Amino acid sequence: SILPSIGTNGKIGGAVVNTYSFNLFGGYARGLDGFELGGGFNMEREDVKGMQVAGIANLVGGHTNGVQIAGGFNHTMRSLKGVQIAGMSNTVWDTLSGAQIAGGVNVVKGRMTGTQVSGAVNVTTQDMDGAQIAGAINVTVKDVNKTQVAGVLNYGRNVEGAQVAGVCNAV
Repeated sequence: SILPSIGTNGKIGGAVVNTYSFNLFGGYARGLDGFELGGGFNMEREDVKGMQVAGIANLVGGHTNGVQIAGGFNHTMRSLKGVQIAGMSNTVWDTLSGAQIAGGVNVVKGRMTGTQVSGAVNVTTQDMDGAQIAGAINVTVKDVNKTQVAGVLNYGRNVEGAQVAGVCNAV
């Protein structure tokens, strides 16, 4: 597609699950079961299985099982099993099993099993089993099981593992 509704799927793009999708500026579909490349953005109303690569953003309304790579940000409304890599930020509004790597901020609203690496801030609002590595701040609202390493501050409700910070570790 060139933009949503201007492409091979036309106005029914929101009803189609694509196996391959190539979007000049941006594309919109019901889902993805394969590979998607977008110069600007890729949007899926429901689930993604496979790999999304975008110049600016990947936006998924359902679950993501696979890899998201974006120059700007990746956003998954449900769970993510796999990897998110972004220049600015990654967000998962449910659970993460895998890794988030961002130049700026990583956020998981649910439980995280895996790794978060960011240039600035990592946040997990539930339990974290794995590693958080940030240039500035790591926050796990509930329990930390494994490791937090930050340039400035680490926080976790209960910590079973290591916290290493340049300024403060808080429990």
